Amino acid sequence: MTAKKIIAQTVVGTAISALFLGAVSLPSQAHAQAQPERRANGYALKEPTTPAEIAAAKPNPQAPGFRVPLPPLEQMDPAMRADFEFNARRLKTSVPPTAPLMLNPEIKAVVSSVLGPVGRSGLPEDLEELTILMVARYWGAQFEWWVHAPQTVIEGVPADAVEALRTGRRPAFATPGQEATYKYFVELLRDHKVSDATYEELRKILGTQQLVAITELGGYYGRLAMTLIAHNVPLRADVSPPLPQLARTFP
Repeated sequence: MTAKKIIAQTVVGTAISALFLGAVSLPSQAHAQAQPERRANGYALKEPTTPAEIAAAKPNPQAPGFRVPLPPLEQMDPAMRADFEFNARRLKTSVPPTAPLMLNPEIKAVVSSVLGPVGRSGLPEDLEELTILMVARYWGAQFEWWVHAPQTVIEGVPADAVEALRTGRRPAFATPGQEATYKYFVELLRDHKVSDATYEELRKILGTQQLVAITELGGYYGRLAMTLIAHNVPLRADVSPPLPQLARTFP
C-alpha cells in the first residue's frame, strides 16, 4: 500500500475512541487533509503509553484465544520471530493478522504478493480504505475494522459516514467516488451481484483497470477477514470490539 499521513497523537486517540464507542467526534475531513506529511506502513493507531496498554501490545503468539499453535517467541527461528514481532509492533497488538499463515510460508508469500500490484494501481486512498471497511463490516472482522477505520477518516471519508457504516445506517459521503464505491460493494457483498448501472457508475470514475484492482482489494481483505475470524486472531486485550452485531449489515 502507499504511504499514510501522520496526524497528531491526540487526534488519533479521539478517532479511535469515537470508532469504538460512538461517543466522541472523529477528526474532520478538513483536519485530515491539512496533514501534509506521510509515513510508510502507517495506521492511525494510538501508541500504547500506559503500563496496561504496553503489556497488551507486547508480541505474544500465545495470546489467549488465538487458535494457531505457534511456538513461543524464544523458540521461533530468527526469521519467523522477526516477522512476527515486526508486524505485531507495527500494528501495536499482540498477534498480527499475518500470524495464522506463518506455519505456511509459501501460502503467506503468495497471498501477500497481491497487495503490491493493487497498491501500484493508483487507487485513491479514500476508496481503498472505504473498500476495506465495507469488507470488515460485512464479515464483522473486528481487528480489520479497528486498524482501518481511523485511517479511513484521515484519507477523507467523513467520520459520520464511517460511524453510520459501523452501526448499519446509510452513510452520506463526501465525493461521488465514495458513493459509487459504497454502492458497488453493497451490491457485491450483500446481493452477490452488481447491476450494470452500478458497475458503469464506478467504472466512469475509476476506469476499468482500477475497477478490477479495487475488486481484488476487496477480495484480499475478505480473505484476511476469514483468516482473522476462523483462527480467532485477538484484538488487543485492552481494546473493546468496535463492531456491534447487526440484524442487517447494509441498508
